[in-house]
Amino acid sequence: MPRLKSISVLTLALLVAGFLAPQGASANTANGRCSKSGATAKIGGANYVCAQNPTVTAKRLTWTLKDCLEANTAYLRSLKSFNETESSSQKVLENLDASIAARKAQVPIDNERAAKELESAKQNRDLSIARQKEADDRYAKAKTVGVTAVPANWAIQVKAAIGDGKITSPELATLTKNLGITGEQIAGVINFLAAEDYAKSATAFLKAAERNEKNATEFLKTEAQIADLEKQKETTLQAQVALVDIAKGDVNTTLKVRNAVCKVKK
Repeated sequence: MPRLKSISVLTLALLVAGFLAPQGASANTANGRCSKSGATAKIGGANYVCAQNPTVTAKRLTWTLKDCLEANTAYLRSLKSFNETESSSQKVLENLDASIAARKAQVPIDNERAAKELESAKQNRDLSIARQKEADDRYAKAKTVGVTAVPANWAIQVKAAIGDGKITSPELATLTKNLGITGEQIAGVINFLAAEDYAKSATAFLKAAERNEKNATEFLKTEAQIADLEKQKETTLQAQVALVDIAKGDVNTTLKVRNAVCKVKK
């Protein structure tokens, strides 16, 4: 009877050991294998996640420190930012290069346009001077017969009489009678009215010349714009290099942090 009892106790001990052994073997361990991606566990007082350790070559699920995964996320974010910054920087410089190239191609065209505008400006100024001289001569002739101003009703009647470009003797007689002035004074009125037209024409030609000169100035700005764009490119290049360097520094820093946090102790 005592022998049977000892066998039963031994059997019970083996059974208990059999139940406990699997539980001990499956206990969660840092960097140990796991099966359910995303599962969480508390190991040694730290938070772990069932995931692939980004610094380990073997792509398998292990209990990975949560801080490691967060550090990897920060690293990936900085890497993305670096790539975007570098790409954006390149695009900015490419756009400036395109603008400079376009301006350079436009220079000979705009220089030719400017030359034509300046030529037109000279012609218009010459015409303005000629018309003003004619106006001054006509004013002088009118003044010799005492005509220094023409009332509105005189202007209407004289212009109506010479509407066809000439004045007949009957028309002259009618004007002399209606206006109460001599034939010489009628001629003075005609010269005065002509002087006003020449003066207006001189002003119009002068304004046209000024427009031509303004247009020429705008066309000639193209070369100056190229110089400004090249300076802008130089400044922009320095700024972009600085931005890229900062972004690159962030990548290096976050990578070092990630590798340190995710390092598997052997």
